[in-house]
Amino acid sequence: MPDKMLPRERVLTALDHREPDRVPVDLWGSASRICNDLYFKIVEREGWKELGPCVKASRSGDYEDYRVSDLIDSQEEEMASLRRQIGDVELVGREVTPLMLGMLDALENFVELDVPFLPDERAERMASLHDVMVRADVTNAERYRHIVEAYQIENEFGRTIEAYQGELTLGGTTRQVDFLRIGRVAFLYQTLDGTETGVWDQKNRQWLDAASSASAVRLGLRMARKQTAPDLLKLPLPTAEAAQ
Repeated sequence: MPDKMLPRERVLTALDHREPDRVPVDLWGSASRICNDLYFKIVEREGWKELGPCVKASRSGDYEDYRVSDLIDSQEEEMASLRRQIGDVELVGREVTPLMLGMLDALENFVELDVPFLPDERAERMASLHDVMVRADVTNAERYRHIVEAYQIENEFGRTIEAYQGELTLGGTTRQVDFLRIGRVAFLYQTLDGTETGVWDQKNRQWLDAASSASAVRLGLRMARKQTAPDLLKLPLPTAEAAQ
């Protein structure tokens, strides 16, 4: 609530659609009559086509116009509504934070248990979300937007095909490989020289040999990089029975 204002400050503040210390009502007349200068400003600001009846008051308020009192009533209702909304925002803010933390935990658990593609990128995204949640200069709306965007990115992974290079450590040896991801249905790798090919077994969370599908993986990599037209791929995938 603003500090106590002078009458002129109170009126000018109200005319500027800002909250004064209280609603100005009695300005050299009644709720429907105010001084001419201010009345003319209100008429111009509100776009009223005609003036109210001229009553020739003894002071400066020569016009009686009940639209003024209606305008004041409307402003009082708007101020009351804004106060209620401010209170609601504070309440929602207290309630939405646990919701966002729950969404963040669920997403983090999902990524941890998901097919392990793009591990560095996804870990960095989760770390960024945790950072956003503790920053005082970020609003709840902005935090929520970041979390929803992360959900959308993860959702998009399920319907895209992608090829990228990265490091893979197997048997204590780290090598540079090409990864092929087809949605979340298939995740495969092939060494840069094409001598090793593997497929990810999500059920047992381990890599399996897929040398028999080396040519199909090579074709899939080219398709993902848009180096060749889309075609059917014969890849080693878990059967329906194994998936159960």
